[in-house]
Amino acid sequence: MDASSLEGIGLSRNEAKAYLGLLGLGETTVTPLVREAGVPNSKVYVILEKLIAKGLASSVQKRGVRHYQAAAPEAILEFLQKRKQEVAEQESAMQSLLPQLQAQQHVGRQYARVYEGTRGVKAAFRHMLFTIGQGGSYKVLTLERELESEQAIQLFKWLHTERNKQKTWANLIVPESIRTLFKQHYNYPRMRVRHSTVRLPTGIFIFGESVLSVSFEPQSIAFLINSKNHTKNYHRFFDDMWKQGKT
Repeated sequence: MDASSLEGIGLSRNEAKAYLGLLGLGETTVTPLVREAGVPNSKVYVILEKLIAKGLASSVQKRGVRHYQAAAPEAILEFLQKRKQEVAEQESAMQSLLPQLQAQQHVGRQYARVYEGTRGVKAAFRHMLFTIGQGGSYKVLTLERELESEQAIQLFKWLHTERNKQKTWANLIVPESIRTLFKQHYNYPRMRVRHSTVRLPTGIFIFGESVLSVSFEPQSIAFLINSKNHTKNYHRFFDDMWKQGKT
């Protein structure tokens, strides 16, 4: 079994290798474990202590020598349940802290950010939804042929699911050239759509005092600009094009 399979549940690479090594060796001392698992000799005691703290290993002193043993594989489920509970408690604590953090946020300052990769673009969209809040709305000059990619289809499926959870509306101006494509893959609730034959900037999300520009080619990337004056021009431009758009 590859150690990477256990990394996804919250173990470091060395912790995963050490656990699998202990599982294969049974009760053992440090030296055979280092040889079997390939973990650094200088870090093995720290790694073992972390496994013990997570309930995935135990130790006993025999004739002055410390012996270690892996917990049964079922202990991994208990470890995951504990992690799940801790995450729920952290989320609850964070929810109570949000009003205080929002009160300290400096509103009105100008800044720019770059988000790279699929995770980065998701983070940019999370920022957008958080900024908009429950029941709000945003404006979009949609992408064009980039929306054909499976990556875009899946990412926007996630975005529209998240925004509908908070009852957020999206007002979209879609290029007439992709009317059929958009209707086929991007038909979601709480959307107002107009179509345009005018060549417009694409991948632009306008909300509050921010403009977010998104692209998937040649790689996923998003640029965020927070500026009241800058965004005001985009709002005005969008509203003018909206009036000219066709349903």
